[in-house]
Amino acid sequence: MKKINYILVTLVFFCSTTISYGQQESTITQFKSLLSIFNPAAVSIDSTTQININVRKQWTSIAEAPSTNIVSFGTHVRENVGIGFSVLQDKTFVEYSTFVGVDFSYKLKLNESSDIYLGIKAGGDFYELNTSGLETYNIVSDPMSKTSSSFSANVGFGAYFKRNQLYASFSIPRLLPYDRAEIDGNETTSSKTNPHVYLMLGYDFVIKNSPFVIKPSVLSRSVKGSPNVLDINTMVDYNHLFEAGVTYRTNETIAGILQLHVNKRFSIGWVYEESNLKALANAGKTNEFLLKYTF
Repeated sequence: MKKINYILVTLVFFCSTTISYGQQESTITQFKSLLSIFNPAAVSIDSTTQININVRKQWTSIAEAPSTNIVSFGTHVRENVGIGFSVLQDKTFVEYSTFVGVDFSYKLKLNESSDIYLGIKAGGDFYELNTSGLETYNIVSDPMSKTSSSFSANVGFGAYFKRNQLYASFSIPRLLPYDRAEIDGNETTSSKTNPHVYLMLGYDFVIKNSPFVIKPSVLSRSVKGSPNVLDINTMVDYNHLFEAGVTYRTNETIAGILQLHVNKRFSIGWVYEESNLKALANAGKTNEFLLKYTF
């Protein structure tokens, strides 16, 4: 039974990777609440202090399916200076990847209503390929499929612009390529990741004499040699008590989002996501849970 689960998750994962245009970094639906993961400039927007915990479980019908765990922290240490850190852990079948980063941001005041934040991220990737539980059919084992681990230092940068209800973000969180395994047919090969570019644009429409705020946004993920993937998101905020909305991802994924603001400091978020791709028809749904605390 374990062997069957390994085969199923391998097939689904690599079909999904191919259809998702080779994107190699983590996909997070609640990206607005976890923006410092992608953009170090966002580590202390509005001079707040926050800690976020996010858990993403993909394809609930398949054992050993991909999962992502995130912890991030950001605070301001001076009027215009912010610092923070983040830990992002991905597990996909036999691959384990953990990125640890430290963020620094500086705010420049352009005028009374406009600010721009500039940020630097420094850290590294801890990567492990653990094939000890695999069963192969070849008499001669593939030397690239042996259990291995490595560490790759990395740096990134970002910028975040805010003017009243308008905001825009540009970032490359990992500038340097790093090694990872890929499966091509029956062979396991080593490859290098390419830098991913993230662009985001959003606007909060405040409806006069109404408790509702409509918050549309678009996130673009792009990497060399692959088409862009867009997250088109719209959230509706009711009197700062809760938000509900939907995200459409251009690799044929749709998600419903609900965030409950328990009080001024503590928020809970939940995502229910599914794909329209035939390759993932029996893979099950994806769930994402967020805990956010503002000091």
